[in-house]
Amino acid sequence: MYVGGVGVLPKFRKQGIASQLMGAVLAQYPALWLHVRANNVAATELYLKLGLHVNERLARFYSNNEDALVMETPEAV
Repeated sequence: MYVGGVGVLPKFRKQGIASQLMGAVLAQYPALWLHVRANNVAATELYLKLGLHVNERLARFYSNNEDALVMETPEAV
């Protein structure tokens, strides 16, 4: 399963909403992977906390030339 995007509006961040959303997805689809902007430390830390690991770094993946991290659950391997 590929997660195409998760976002929480700034005024609702730091309330555990992203953790709840991803927890619900992981409960249904334990084998998944996603891309995250390499400079998005908060998202990367959340995904690590949820058990995903960095599989690969893709240089200049996004249209603004930012790198992406490919993250996946152990079950996705």
